[in-house]
Amino acid sequence: MGRSQLSEMKFLQKENDRLKKIVAELELDKLILKESLDFWSQRSDKGPTTSGRYSYKAKTQHIRAKYWQSVGRCPFNADVQTRSK
Repeated sequence: MGRSQLSEMKFLQKENDRLKKIVAELELDKLILKESLDFWSQRSDKGPTTSGRYSYKAKTQHIRAKYWQSVGRCPFNADVQTRSK
């Protein structure tokens, strides 16, 4: 391999890593939106109630922890526990 091929390969590897990160973030956003929609549709079926209400921050933290556990790594606080449905 020549020097130009090595530099091109390094560039392509960095670009591939960057794109994988973007895809992972988009998948996470998609999962958050899907679970939020499920959560709110269940709440609207039950009518107004104060039991089972979670803050937005707690809900998104739960979803993020659940996602990262499903892919086998957790880049933030590993002590976050997920709720079971």
